[in-house]
Amino acid sequence: DEEFDDILFWDIHINTIKTKFKKMNKTSLLVSAILLISMVTVAIAQEGDWRDELICTDGEKKACGSNIGICEQGERTCILGNWGECVGGRGPEEEICNNGLDDDCNGVVDDCYFEFPIPGWVLVLIGVLMFVGAWVYEKMVVVKKEQMNQEEEE
Repeated sequence: DEEFDDILFWDIHINTIKTKFKKMNKTSLLVSAILLISMVTVAIAQEGDWRDELICTDGEKKACGSNIGICEQGERTCILGNWGECVGGRGPEEEICNNGLDDDCNGVVDDCYFEFPIPGWVLVLIGVLMFVGAWVYEKMVVVKKEQMNQEEEE
């Protein structure tokens, strides 16, 4: 009865997680949740614009791309209920220092500094680790308090 075993396995683990969440300090839980939500939001934003995936009417056209910096908007056409590729226009290019142009179309002219791009999955992982760390710290504080109470009773 593998299906029953799987259900029982997940039920036990979900109940264990619920119990551990109830024991966490509300402040550390709130801070961890806010950080995790923020990091997931950034990760989703890095993956592209979800609105491009909405259903459309065949032949419908809409602007795409950007008019910031050297970029010029192109046009996207609906084909068989889906938005096609952005055609025409001009996309961002690698920033060329000291040419007086916004080559990468981010609204800043000649922003030639080192960028350290962090993939979205790394941000989510950091958020999860911080959440787990807050829980572990909370458990350590509880254990330490119990030890101190035991020492006082002796």
